[in-house]
Amino acid sequence: MTGEPASAPDGRAASQRPDLTPLVKRADKLGLFGLAMLADALADQGRKADARRVLDLAWWRGVPEGEALFHWKAELASDGWGNTDVEVTAALLSTAARLAPADPRVVRAAAWLMQARRGEGWGTTRATALALLALGDVMAAAPEQTPRYEVQVTVNGHPVGRVDVTPDQPLDRERVIEVPASALVDGENV
Repeated sequence: MTGEPASAPDGRAASQRPDLTPLVKRADKLGLFGLAMLADALADQGRKADARRVLDLAWWRGVPEGEALFHWKAELASDGWGNTDVEVTAALLSTAARLAPADPRVVRAAAWLMQARRGEGWGTTRATALALLALGDVMAAAPEQTPRYEVQVTVNGHPVGRVDVTPDQPLDRERVIEVPASALVDGENV
């Protein structure tokens, strides 16, 4: 008995699942996006210890930014999956939220993703989808907390107001922030 479950979450028996052991042995040769996919596949097979070891390889290749932010840099210069910092960070954040939700770097990577957002998304449809899925995974893994944060509203990169969210003032009602005309430009404003 290997300690693996008799069937995967997709219902396939252990004998029908691909053998990921050769990939695990060469995980240090994989790119960051590949590490995220391998760790997810291992977790799906119930091989959580191997999945965490693969995730650890990715943690070492991450980029801390001060005390508050953490992300991973894209290693590919192509138009394939994982070719932007946002895509790589989102893929690994999703994996980390699943395998190590209490790791403080999870919150720091989520904060980096939020800071990387521009306008209505993260640059491309693919990057936006990956970022939203990752942030959803972080929220699903986090215990419910008492809200206490500040929302900074910007127009064209300039702060125009803020909203404090607290238990006494939740973000469940409409709030009006007046935008001065001087903050607006001809054409599109973001």
